Amino acid sequence: MPVYKKTNEPKASHPYYILFDIGQRLEFKSKRKAQDYIRKISSYTTDSIRVINTIQKELYSVYLEQYFKMSPYDCNKARRSMNDYLEDLGRFHGYQSRGDACIKFISVYSLLNQTEDSCKLLRIAMKRLKDYNTVSRLNGYLQMLTSIYENLSRLKKGDLSTVYKESSLTVIHKKEATVTMT
Repeated sequence: MPVYKKTNEPKASHPYYILFDIGQRLEFKSKRKAQDYIRKISSYTTDSIRVINTIQKELYSVYLEQYFKMSPYDCNKARRSMNDYLEDLGRFHGYQSRGDACIKFISVYSLLNQTEDSCKLLRIAMKRLKDYNTVSRLNGYLQMLTSIYENLSRLKKGDLSTVYKESSLTVIHKKEATVTMT
Protein backbone atom coordinates (compact mmCIF):
# COMPACT_ATOMS: atom_id res chain seq x y z
CA MET A 1 0.00 0.00 0.00
CA PRO A 2 1.39 3.41 -0.87
CA VAL A 3 1.58 6.49 1.35
CA TYR A 4 -0.09 9.54 -0.16
CA LYS A 5 0.58 13.20 0.61
CA LYS A 6 -2.14 15.82 0.64
CA THR A 7 -1.19 18.20 -2.14
CA ASN A 8 -4.22 20.46 -1.83
CA GLU A 9 -3.62 21.11 1.90
CA PRO A 10 0.05 22.15 2.30
CA LYS A 11 -0.35 23.17 5.98
CA ALA A 12 -2.37 20.12 7.11
CA SER A 13 -1.55 18.81 10.59
CA HIS A 14 -1.64 15.24 9.22
CA PRO A 15 -0.33 15.55 5.65
CA TYR A 16 0.20 11.82 4.97
CA TYR A 17 -2.43 9.15 4.59
CA ILE A 18 -3.04 5.62 3.44
CA LEU A 19 -6.13 4.71 1.47
CA PHE A 20 -8.16 1.56 2.16
CA ASP A 21 -11.18 2.31 0.02
CA ILE A 22 -12.74 5.35 -1.59
CA GLY A 23 -13.17 7.86 1.22
CA GLN A 24 -11.74 5.55 3.88
CA ARG A 25 -8.26 6.50 4.98
CA LEU A 26 -5.97 6.88 7.97
CA GLU A 27 -3.95 10.06 8.35
CA PHE A 28 -0.47 10.43 9.85
CA LYS A 29 1.81 13.27 10.89
CA SER A 30 4.87 11.75 9.25
CA LYS A 31 5.54 9.58 6.25
CA ARG A 32 7.63 7.25 8.42
CA LYS A 33 4.68 6.54 10.77
CA ALA A 34 2.46 5.79 7.78
CA GLN A 35 5.07 3.43 6.32
CA ASP A 36 5.45 1.67 9.69
CA TYR A 37 1.69 1.18 9.85
CA ILE A 38 1.64 -0.21 6.31
CA ARG A 39 4.35 -2.72 7.23
CA LYS A 40 2.32 -3.88 10.22
CA ILE A 41 -0.94 -4.22 8.34
CA SER A 42 0.76 -5.88 5.35
CA SER A 43 2.36 -8.43 7.63
CA TYR A 44 -0.96 -9.20 9.30
CA THR A 45 -2.70 -9.43 5.93
CA THR A 46 -0.12 -11.89 4.60
CA ASP A 47 -0.39 -14.01 7.74
CA SER A 48 -4.19 -13.94 7.42
CA ILE A 49 -3.99 -15.16 3.81
CA ARG A 50 -1.82 -18.04 5.00
CA VAL A 51 -4.41 -18.99 7.62
CA ILE A 52 -7.25 -18.68 5.10
CA ASN A 53 -5.31 -20.92 2.69
CA THR A 54 -4.88 -23.49 5.46
CA ILE A 55 -8.60 -23.41 6.23
CA GLN A 56 -9.38 -23.75 2.52
CA LYS A 57 -7.08 -26.79 2.38
CA GLU A 58 -8.97 -28.31 5.29
CA LEU A 59 -12.27 -27.65 3.53
CA TYR A 60 -10.99 -29.53 0.48
CA SER A 61 -10.07 -32.36 2.83
CA VAL A 62 -13.59 -32.49 4.28
CA TYR A 63 -15.05 -32.34 0.78
CA LEU A 64 -12.92 -35.25 -0.45
CA GLU A 65 -13.51 -37.33 2.68
CA GLN A 66 -17.28 -36.94 2.41
CA TYR A 67 -17.58 -36.90 -1.39
CA PHE A 68 -19.29 -40.29 -1.76
CA LYS A 69 -21.68 -39.62 1.12
CA MET A 70 -22.83 -36.19 -0.08
CA SER A 71 -25.64 -35.67 -2.55
CA PRO A 72 -24.60 -34.68 -6.10
CA TYR A 73 -26.23 -31.28 -5.52
CA ASP A 74 -24.16 -30.60 -2.38
CA CYS A 75 -21.00 -31.88 -4.11
CA ASN A 76 -21.45 -29.52 -7.06
CA LYS A 77 -22.21 -26.46 -4.92
CA ALA A 78 -19.24 -27.07 -2.62
CA ARG A 79 -16.87 -27.80 -5.51
CA ARG A 80 -17.88 -24.64 -7.39
CA SER A 81 -17.47 -22.52 -4.29
CA MET A 82 -14.03 -23.94 -3.50
CA ASN A 83 -12.88 -23.53 -7.12
CA ASP A 84 -13.97 -19.88 -7.08
CA TYR A 85 -11.56 -19.37 -4.19
CA LEU A 86 -8.62 -20.36 -6.40
CA GLU A 87 -9.65 -17.76 -8.98
CA ASP A 88 -9.91 -15.08 -6.28
CA LEU A 89 -6.50 -16.05 -4.91
CA GLY A 90 -4.99 -15.43 -8.35
CA ARG A 91 -6.49 -11.94 -8.38
CA PHE A 92 -4.87 -11.14 -5.03
CA HIS A 93 -1.43 -11.31 -6.66
CA GLY A 94 -2.49 -9.91 -10.02
CA TYR A 95 -2.43 -6.19 -9.26
CA GLN A 96 0.58 -4.23 -10.44
CA SER A 97 -0.01 -0.49 -10.27
CA ARG A 98 0.16 1.87 -7.30
CA GLY A 99 -3.57 2.62 -7.38
CA ASP A 100 -4.42 -1.07 -7.05
CA ALA A 101 -3.19 -1.31 -3.45
CA CYS A 102 -6.61 -0.73 -1.89
CA ILE A 103 -8.13 -3.23 -4.35
CA LYS A 104 -5.56 -5.78 -3.20
CA PHE A 105 -6.54 -5.16 0.42
CA ILE A 106 -10.22 -5.52 -0.47
CA SER A 107 -9.47 -8.82 -2.23
CA VAL A 108 -8.54 -10.25 1.20
CA TYR A 109 -12.18 -9.77 2.15
CA SER A 110 -13.18 -11.55 -1.05
CA LEU A 111 -11.04 -14.54 -0.07
CA LEU A 112 -12.50 -14.51 3.43
CA ASN A 113 -16.04 -14.43 2.09
CA GLN A 114 -15.35 -17.20 -0.41
CA THR A 115 -13.89 -19.46 2.27
CA GLU A 116 -16.76 -18.69 4.62
CA ASP A 117 -19.30 -19.56 1.89
CA SER A 118 -17.56 -22.87 1.17
CA CYS A 119 -17.47 -23.71 4.87
CA LYS A 120 -21.16 -22.94 5.29
CA LEU A 121 -22.08 -25.07 2.26
CA LEU A 122 -20.13 -28.01 3.64
CA ARG A 123 -21.67 -27.50 7.07
CA ILE A 124 -25.18 -27.67 5.60
CA ALA A 125 -24.26 -30.87 3.75
CA MET A 126 -22.78 -32.42 6.90
CA LYS A 127 -25.90 -31.55 8.88
CA ARG A 128 -27.96 -33.39 6.26
CA LEU A 129 -25.68 -36.39 6.74
CA LYS A 130 -25.92 -36.02 10.54
CA ASP A 131 -22.12 -35.95 10.78
CA TYR A 132 -21.96 -33.66 13.79
CA ASN A 133 -18.24 -34.18 14.44
CA THR A 134 -17.50 -32.63 11.04
CA VAL A 135 -20.10 -29.92 11.67
CA SER A 136 -18.26 -29.03 14.88
CA ARG A 137 -14.94 -28.94 13.01
CA LEU A 138 -16.46 -26.62 10.38
CA ASN A 139 -17.89 -24.38 13.12
CA GLY A 140 -14.34 -23.98 14.46
CA TYR A 141 -13.14 -22.86 11.02
CA LEU A 142 -16.00 -20.36 10.83
CA GLN A 143 -14.96 -18.93 14.20
CA MET A 144 -11.40 -18.50 12.94
CA LEU A 145 -12.64 -16.72 9.80
CA THR A 146 -14.84 -14.42 11.88
CA SER A 147 -11.87 -13.52 14.06
CA ILE A 148 -9.73 -12.68 11.03
CA TYR A 149 -12.51 -10.55 9.56
CA GLU A 150 -12.97 -8.61 12.82
CA ASN A 151 -9.22 -8.04 13.21
CA LEU A 152 -8.87 -6.75 9.64
CA SER A 153 -11.80 -4.39 10.21
CA ARG A 154 -10.13 -3.03 13.36
CA LEU A 155 -6.82 -2.57 11.55
CA LYS A 156 -8.55 -0.52 8.87
CA LYS A 157 -9.76 1.77 11.66
CA GLY A 158 -6.25 2.22 13.05
CA ASP A 159 -6.49 -0.22 15.96
CA LEU A 160 -3.16 -2.07 16.26
CA SER A 161 -4.21 -3.99 19.36
CA THR A 162 -5.13 -6.96 17.15
CA VAL A 163 -1.58 -7.36 15.88
CA TYR A 164 0.10 -10.15 17.82
CA LYS A 165 3.62 -8.81 17.20
CA GLU A 166 5.10 -6.24 19.56
CA SER A 167 4.43 -2.68 18.51
CA SER A 168 4.94 0.81 19.84
CA LEU A 169 3.26 2.51 16.88
CA THR A 170 0.16 4.57 17.61
CA VAL A 171 -2.22 6.20 15.18
CA ILE A 172 -2.55 9.88 15.98
CA HIS A 173 -5.52 10.94 13.89
CA LYS A 174 -8.28 8.98 12.18
CA LYS A 175 -10.19 10.62 9.35
CA GLU A 176 -13.76 9.32 9.05
CA ALA A 177 -15.31 9.00 5.62
CA THR A 178 -17.93 11.56 4.77
CA VAL A 179 -20.76 11.04 2.37
CA THR A 180 -22.56 13.95 0.74
CA MET A 181 -25.83 13.61 -1.08
CA THR A 182 -26.92 16.19 -3.66
